Amino acid sequence: MKKLFLISSQAVASEYSFRKEDIVKVYAALGRLDEIYVEETKYPGHIYDILDEFISMDIEDKVVIILGGDGSLNEVANRIYGHNIGLGLIPTVTGNDFAKNFDYKNFKITDTFDISLRPIDLIKINDMYCVNVTSLGFDTAVLARAYEYLDIDKSLGKRAYLKAVADKLKNLIYENLTINLHLADGSTVSIHGEFLISAICNGSYYESTFNPAPDAKIDDGIINLILA
Repeated sequence: MKKLFLISSQAVASEYSFRKEDIVKVYAALGRLDEIYVEETKYPGHIYDILDEFISMDIEDKVVIILGGDGSLNEVANRIYGHNIGLGLIPTVTGNDFAKNFDYKNFKITDTFDISLRPIDLIKINDMYCVNVTSLGFDTAVLARAYEYLDIDKSLGKRAYLKAVADKLKNLIYENLTINLHLADGSTVSIHGEFLISAICNGSYYESTFNPAPDAKIDDGIINLILA
């Protein structure tokens, strides 16, 4: 198995922040350096250049391990979908909601030595795939505002989301939406109305602390729709 460790330029200091040299050192110490590539994104779109090169390699078993957050994870998932490549995540940024589906307690790089893969569900919206949650309305406005805070001060971390919620509660806006759901049996369900919050959930958490679908599981074949 060949592994590509892909380090996002958005990574910030966290307990799971590993540098390129950290990963290389661990694998080299145990004589397994030939199993890995380690790349760091350096400019907009670089992540796609790295992935396209990895996809083109004539290797039977391949895995991408992204060191980043939900945004980077989604970018990778959409790029490698359909190429029979596994995907793993080491959470290293503020937005790590998908990571809450797993237990990272005492995680270390040696845990990536012998990887076992299992399938998960995805949400397809138009021509894109979503790994965790897609949302519209109030929560999306909160996320955009939180990113504005983080651009100013990355040290805010999760507090940026709480500040953003306080801001957006002052001016609630309802979205006029039509949602067409294509079900597994071939039928279609259409929902139309004005909603403050709408979320299509594969996982249960999003926007750092919110848990709109506590019963959601990423591999149960069920997508959870939240409307309010």
